[in-house]
Amino acid sequence: MSDVVDYQLSQLLPSERYFRLQVELAARDELDDASPSNLRALQADARRLLDVEHERIDALCAALTA
Repeated sequence: MSDVVDYQLSQLLPSERYFRLQVELAARDELDDASPSNLRALQADARRLLDVEHERIDALCAALTA
């Protein structure tokens, strides 16, 4: 489902206005798992996303403040 939305938005919006940031989760994807180990895994996933996508995140921030 999300791939369909990604395709549609990438066709409708110019590339400089469409940002999709996604990381493969190492954490468990159950929404109700708030265990300390899963929260640490989610934090690690977030840090990995920031490491990989920092340039695109900077571009998104610049676009939002323009």
